[in-house]
Amino acid sequence: MSGWGCMQFGAINCARFRNLSVCDEASHYPTLLFYPTKDKQAKPLEYRGERTAAALVRFASENVPSTAVVLTDGSFEEWIATDPLLPKVVLFTDKKGIPPLFKFLSYQMKTRISFGVIFKNQLKLLQAFRHGLVLQQKEEEEKKKRGGGGGGGKQKNEFLPKDIVFPSLLAIDDIDRLTGEWIDVQHHVNQDLLSLSLSRLAAQARAKTGVSFRELTARRMARGECDKNDSQFCFLLLLTESQRREAEAQLLKGGGIFQIFRDLSEKFKRDPVKLCWINKDQQRQFVQAFQALPSSHQEMNLVAYRPKRKKYEVMTASLTASSIESFINDVVSGGKQLTKKIGTVPHLNRIQQVPSTPSRSGGTRDEL
Repeated sequence: MSGWGCMQFGAINCARFRNLSVCDEASHYPTLLFYPTKDKQAKPLEYRGERTAAALVRFASENVPSTAVVLTDGSFEEWIATDPLLPKVVLFTDKKGIPPLFKFLSYQMKTRISFGVIFKNQLKLLQAFRHGLVLQQKEEEEKKKRGGGGGGGKQKNEFLPKDIVFPSLLAIDDIDRLTGEWIDVQHHVNQDLLSLSLSRLAAQARAKTGVSFRELTARRMARGECDKNDSQFCFLLLLTESQRREAEAQLLKGGGIFQIFRDLSEKFKRDPVKLCWINKDQQRQFVQAFQALPSSHQEMNLVAYRPKRKKYEVMTASLTASSIESFINDVVSGGKQLTKKIGTVPHLNRIQQVPSTPSRSGGTRDEL
C-alpha cells in the first residue's frame, strides 16, 4: 500500500486471496473501489469512469469526506456561531473547489477544529478579513515602536502578509475583529506539517480556559455568551463612547477601568463568570432592558446579570478595584442576591464599522 497526500492506494490479487471480504465487492477485474472513510461498515464506491490519472484524481477529490464549510455572506455568521468551543480556521483559496488535502484535514480534525473556506469571489467577506489584517499590521508596528517587536524566539504572527495570500490559513482568535494567526500554506506543503500546525492550534484553544475581559457583541451573543440561555453570571460594564476612548487610552498606559477588569479576569478565571463591556451610545436598546439603572446616561455602570434567570443587580458603590472585586465576590458566593428582573430580553445591534486604530481591549469591531 502506498500513500499520495491524504489518500492511500492498495492492490489485492483476488485470484490468490479469495477469502478476503473485499473481493466479494468485485464482479469483474480489475475493479477500483474507493473507501471515503475508515469506517469498516461503510460500503465502498466503485469507480466506473475513465482509467486515466486525471479522471481518477478528480473522482477521488470529489469524494474525499469533508466537514469544511464554504463561507459566504449568508453562511459566515452561522458558521462563526456554531460550535463556539472549537477554534475557527479559514482557508483562503483561489481554486474552484476545496482542495482534497483540506477536505481530509477538516474531516480528520472535525472534533478539534471548525474549518471554513473562502473563495476568491467572496469580495465582501474578503474585505472584512482585510480590515482585520490591517489592524494586525498596525498593532505590529505599534509593538515595534514600543520596542516589543524584537527579542528571541518566534513571534505569534511571524508570517503576517501584506494582503491576503492565496492559499493561506487564518486561525481566528478574535471573532469580531477577524484577526488571528496566519499560516503560510505554501511553506506547509504536506499533510504532516499542516497537521502539526493545526494540532498545535487545537491544543492552544483547549488551554485557553477561564475568564477574559472584552466587548460583548452581537456575534458573541449568537455564540451563547450572555444570551438568554446562559446560566453563568455576566458582569457588564456599561459606558459611553467617550468613556470607552478614555478607558482604552488609560489601558495603553497600564491603568484605568479596563486594566482593573483585566486584572480581575485573572483572579476570577476559574469562576462561572463573564466580564464584558458594552457601549451605551451604540447599544441603547440593550441598556434599556435594565430599568433599574440610574437615569443619568453619562454615568458608568456595572450590572451583574444572570440571563437564564432573567435577574440582575446594579452596583451602587463607586467603581474602584476593591469595590468591583467585592461586588463580584458577593454575587458569585451568593452573599448578594440578584433581586431585579428584566422585562424584555436584552438585544445587541450588529455594528458595521471598522476601527481606525488598534485596540488592546477589543473596541468596536467590523461584524460584516
